[in-house]
Amino acid sequence: MPKPKRYGDVGNLDLQLTSTLNGLHYVKTKYVIKVRGDEFFYNLYRFVREIKLKSEQIIFGDIFYHALEKDTYYHISDHIIGGSLENVKDMFTNTQNLLLNNFKFPRNFPITHIPEPYLGFGFIQLKENIPISNIEIYLDDKISMPLCEKWYDTFSIEKFGSFFVRRGVETHSSKCKCDKNF
Repeated sequence: MPKPKRYGDVGNLDLQLTSTLNGLHYVKTKYVIKVRGDEFFYNLYRFVREIKLKSEQIIFGDIFYHALEKDTYYHISDHIIGGSLENVKDMFTNTQNLLLNNFKFPRNFPITHIPEPYLGFGFIQLKENIPISNIEIYLDDKISMPLCEKWYDTFSIEKFGSFFVRRGVETHSSKCKCDKNF
């Protein structure tokens, strides 16, 4: 695997973009699910059904999804992502292209150092053809929330049955006898 390009101080986005795009290269199906390697989701049947029903959108598990909260523009959840192969590739490819062209959220953007808003914005920017020169206009709840509702949907993490999810040292699980070394 090629060494990931660093995109400044944006958490693990460099690793996530490189590993996901490398993996997507091998996918031959119409739909794809991307999960973190240190997490576990048992029953994906309903999630797959949701992806197929809402094929124009990207579907996320609802844990840590914040895009519809005030001042958290485009903050998706990257713990489980599903959609058409084309849409998921578009999200990761366009986010990478934005960063390769030195895109950064403005300093007044409340969360510039984490990957989720970059992924969330990357897909919407491509689908809506948003000019980067007008980014400030799109950093407004009245604009970002309807765009997120149009292009994204969430899936209740409880519908997976058993799951194990982590954020830093914080873990969440249900009906699962898993520990950090599952």
